[in-house]
Amino acid sequence: MDKTHITRLPIMVKSFLKRTLPQPPPTTLRTVLIAILIASALVRLSWVMYIGLGAPPENDAFDYHHLALSLAGGGGYEIEGKPSYRRAPGYVLFLTPFYALAPYVETGQFINIALGIVAIFLAYLLARRCFGPLVGLISAGICAIYPLLIKYCPLILSENLIVPLNLTLVLLLLALFNSGGKRALTYSLFAGFILSLAILTRPMMLSALLFLPLSLLLAGRGFKYTITHSVLITTVAVACLVPWTLYNHHRTGHWIPIVTNSGRLLAASNNPKILEEDNPFKKYDIYFPDEILSAEQKAELTNAPPWVEDEALQKAILDYLSEHPRLIPRLLGKKIVDLFDPWPENHPRIFRLVHLFSFAPVMLLALWGFVLWAFRGPRKYLLMLAVVLPTIFSALIFWAGSRFRLPMEPFIIILSSLGIAIILPLLHKRRAANHTD
Repeated sequence: MDKTHITRLPIMVKSFLKRTLPQPPPTTLRTVLIAILIASALVRLSWVMYIGLGAPPENDAFDYHHLALSLAGGGGYEIEGKPSYRRAPGYVLFLTPFYALAPYVETGQFINIALGIVAIFLAYLLARRCFGPLVGLISAGICAIYPLLIKYCPLILSENLIVPLNLTLVLLLLALFNSGGKRALTYSLFAGFILSLAILTRPMMLSALLFLPLSLLLAGRGFKYTITHSVLITTVAVACLVPWTLYNHHRTGHWIPIVTNSGRLLAASNNPKILEEDNPFKKYDIYFPDEILSAEQKAELTNAPPWVEDEALQKAILDYLSEHPRLIPRLLGKKIVDLFDPWPENHPRIFRLVHLFSFAPVMLLALWGFVLWAFRGPRKYLLMLAVVLPTIFSALIFWAGSRFRLPMEPFIIILSSLGIAIILPLLHKRRAANHTD
C-alpha cells in the first residue's frame, strides 16, 4: 500500500461508519447457510471418527457419561453406584432421555455434533440481528471450521451444551432489548429460564446475575427498564434452581445449591505451584496442597463428606490468600494470560500451532470490529457482555485456558466476522483503485 492509500484509509473507515454493510441476496444466503451447516456436520463427524467413535470416556467425561447412564437406568445421581456431588446436573439431565433410548457413548457424541450445528445456527442468527446477514454468514462459516468449537465434540463434556445455551440467552436479551410491554415480559421469563439452565450446566454462570444489568445499561436501555427486567430474570433463574437444591438437601441433609466443588477448584487454581510449573498436576496434589493444608487437616478430610471437605478447602485457601496478598496479582496476571494465550501451555505442539493460526487472527479481527463499531452503533451488541464478562470473571477466580474460554468463543467469532465485513469493502476499494491506475 503506497502513501496515498495510507492517507485514504481513515476516509474509507469514516465512509464505512456512514453506510450499511454489503449484504448477499436472500437466495444465496440460504444456499450458503445450508451448505455451511452440512459441512459443519461432516467436519464434526469426521473428528469424532478420528478421535474414536464410542471410545471409553475419561476424567470429567467419565463422570458425565456415568451420571447420565445412572439416571437413564432409573438410578440416582451416581457414578458407578457412588453418589456424586461435584458435577453440575444440566448437561447430565439433557443427555438422560437420549441415553434412555440408547445408553452408549456414541449417543452422547452424536448429540454433541447436533449441539454444535445448533450453536452455529444460533451464532448466525445473533450476528445477523446485530450486524446483518453478511456478518451472520461469515460467523457461521468460521464457527463451522473453528478448531476449538470442534475439539470437544467427541468428549462427553458440558462445554458442548453451554455454548448454545449462552447464544440462546443473548438472543433472548436482544429480543428483550427491542421489545416492550407484555412481549418484553415474556422474553424476560424465557431468559431467566435459559440462564438457570446455563447455571445448572456451568455453575460459574451464576456471576451472570451480576453482569446482566451492566450489559443492558451499556447496550443503551434505561435504568428503570434495566432494573425491572434484571430483577425478573434473576427471580426466574433462582426459582428454577430451587428444585435441584431441594433434591440435594433431601439426599444429604445439607443445603447444597448446585455442587460441592468450589473449594477444590479454588485450592487447585490458586495454588502457588501453578506459578512455578508448566504442569503441576504431574508433580503435586494441587487439590490438597501442602501450602494451605497441614498433615492433620488432610487426615481429617480423608473420609469427610464432600460438603465438609469443600467448606474446609474454601476456608483454607481464602485464609492462605489473605495471608499472602502479594500472590493474588500474580495469579490474576497468569490467568488472564492463560485465558487469551495463543500458544497455550501443556498441549502438544500441533495443537499449539492450530490454536495460534485460528485464535490469534480471530481475536485481532474481533478487536478491530469491536473498536470500529463502537463509533458507529447501535450498541445492542454489548448484550454479549452478559456472557463474556462472567466467562472472564470465572477464569480469574478458578481455571483459565482455552477450554474455559470456550463459552464466549462464538461471541469473539461474531465480532471477528464484523471485522472481516468491514475490511472487505476497504479491500475492494483498494483493488478498484489499483485497477484504475
